[in-house]
Amino acid sequence: MKLDLSLNYLLRFQHFQAAIGKDIADVTLIARRCSRRNGTRMWRRGADSDGYVANFVETEQIVQMHGYTASFVQIRGSIPFTWEQIVDLTYKPKFEIVKPEEAPRIAERHFLDLRKTYRSILAVDLVNKHGGEGRLSEKFSNAMQRVSSDDVR
Repeated sequence: MKLDLSLNYLLRFQHFQAAIGKDIADVTLIARRCSRRNGTRMWRRGADSDGYVANFVETEQIVQMHGYTASFVQIRGSIPFTWEQIVDLTYKPKFEIVKPEEAPRIAERHFLDLRKTYRSILAVDLVNKHGGEGRLSEKFSNAMQRVSSDDVR
């Protein structure tokens, strides 16, 4: 896959060899961080109205061994709707869902862009299902019901 670097990506690269049993594998890790909505984890959350999520990172793992090459791409980013976290000195700062009525449209826009780039998407919700984060998880689940299809699960 060819990545359009004009999309403001910051790259990190590491190459090393790893022993797998008696064999040696060449391993390359490439992390591409989008700079559209970057910021530290607590200060930049959610998505903008165009569906660009905060702290979006694409990580590619390339393994070469015995003349074969395998690649696996994983992406991560903030939950794709407008929300913000009020940073204070507590362990789990409170957050606020901004314009909740726009959440389904923003999530649809986000996954439309992902499908254009990656074709098939498997989304995994890693948010705590209880307490305050449970509201985020529930809102994400509701938005995903409109987005789910053969190529987005």
